[in-house]
Amino acid sequence: MIKPIAFLYFIISVTNTEHRVLFFQKLCHFILQAQSGGILLMPYWINRTAEQQFALYQQGRTAPGKIVTNCDGYKKISRHERWRAGDFVIVDDNGKLIWTATARYELLGEMWRNLGGTWGGDFKTPPRDLGHFEL
Repeated sequence: MIKPIAFLYFIISVTNTEHRVLFFQKLCHFILQAQSGGILLMPYWINRTAEQQFALYQQGRTAPGKIVTNCDGYKKISRHERWRAGDFVIVDDNGKLIWTATARYELLGEMWRNLGGTWGGDFKTPPRDLGHFEL
């Protein structure tokens, strides 16, 4: 698990635009707010290259698996490519990763919306992405 202070150091080391800085400021606040509410989060994907995004886009289309994104990385750019989205998973008290829908994900979505962000759990077109938080 990345500790908040290490995460802050990582953020400072990234070349930023105004929107990226705002995203990471809100993200730090969000992670600390979740932690203070007893929800531990582990980041599993922040930035992606266009190639990585395209590989995800192919899932469920030309590659095995289910559809996980509607952004191909080229024609439709993902917020991950712009450093303005993060994917996180909840870590329970035993260190187990919780990928399935729980009330805690709904609470995280509410917390993120209150910070002005968009939560992947609110996506209207599939796939619904509970661990996705973007600005």
